[in-house]
Amino acid sequence: MEIKEVHNFDVYKESKFIEIQNKLIKKIILKNNFNKSSIRLIAGVDLAYWNNGNKQYGTRSENYH
Repeated sequence: MEIKEVHNFDVYKESKFIEIQNKLIKKIILKNNFNKSSIRLIAGVDLAYWNNGNKQYGTRSENYH
């Protein structure tokens, strides 16, 4: 599997996150142009990190099918 970085992950302003999302949405392909029987695993993850005073927090959500 090839992993291609599509944007810098060193982002801290909400306006920059929105800008990145608006650029990425244009790359979504809504066509069935692949062989479905060749898919063996689908996975997704969502991560969030934030600071609160002198403490740092993080959370994750994952899903596998």
